Amino acid sequence: MKTKLKQALARYFSSWWMPSLFVLSSLVCLILNEIKLHLPYVGIVLLLFVGVGFLGILISSLVQFAKKHPLRGAINLFALPVVGWIVFRGIGFLFVFSLFNDEPDDFGKNIVIPPAWQ
Repeated sequence: MKTKLKQALARYFSSWWMPSLFVLSSLVCLILNEIKLHLPYVGIVLLLFVGVGFLGILISSLVQFAKKHPLRGAINLFALPVVGWIVFRGIGFLFVFSLFNDEPDDFGKNIVIPPAWQ
């Protein structure tokens, strides 16, 4: 089990496309969850995946430079701001979508105002 995990992480960090694809697929899943599914804690986990994915892109670029693959490392470093811009636009879309969302809200439905003190 340990060797399989080690092999998977080595393959992930030695790839030039996997970290970026992980971040973008996490973003797409986050957008789908917030628009259609509305699963309670899945959005938080997916947002955490997006943040960890950025760290994965950075680590992958450092691993590529350490393994003497400068082109792959440069591709990862170039992908970091590009993917960051895409994530920024996607989360901005979610903010605008949530502002104009007309779904009914149950907040404050059963509030009882106590009688005044005399």
